[in-house]
Amino acid sequence: MKLLSFTLVLLVALIGLFATVAVGQTPCSSSARVRCNIHCRGYNKQGNCVNDSCSCIEKSGRLG
Repeated sequence: MKLLSFTLVLLVALIGLFATVAVGQTPCSSSARVRCNIHCRGYNKQGNCVNDSCSCIEKSGRLG
């Protein structure tokens, strides 16, 4: 019974954490995302736009 209770508490905690992360970040508008991608492309990096804030990150090693 204790294991079931612990599992339930852990599940509720994980759902709460996911909801906090999902609500805390809002996607950028399409125009802000385009500006971010163009800006970062000049540095040969990948644009990452969250909460209308642009950051340039290293591109992954995948082809394409």
